[in-house]
Amino acid sequence: MKAYCISCGAANDYKNGQKPVTCTKCKRNINASAAPVQVAKPAIPSLADLMARQAPARPVAIHPSFTIEDDELEPYIDLGGISSSDLKFDIEIDKPNSIKLGDALANPAPPPVRQPKNKTVTKASRKQALKSILAAQKSSR
Repeated sequence: MKAYCISCGAANDYKNGQKPVTCTKCKRNINASAAPVQVAKPAIPSLADLMARQAPARPVAIHPSFTIEDDELEPYIDLGGISSSDLKFDIEIDKPNSIKLGDALANPAPPPVRQPKNKTVTKASRKQALKSILAAQKSSR
């Protein structure tokens, strides 16, 4: 059997059928509890300390360095040595034909093609469909 130390957790063997008294690893009493570790609590600064650390806000002065007038704004396009007077544009506007409600009602769209509802599938039609699928797969290879 083994006795485990409370402070370090090391396993200590029984000698002559008696429980060991001291730990072989840490040399402390096996039954004694481990000494509590002192943990230093962090110091909480006061409000005055926090306010003293904080840098005061500096006012920012904005000085405009230039002014823009509406008359001075002209678009600039780099044309690579071509003057703007040499450019010619052909502009076409497609206006869709307007459709009136009376025209749409006078010429309705044709109805969709109806499929028969009660179409029966036979074994022969299934075999024929399977053969056509297999033939299409063989020809695509």
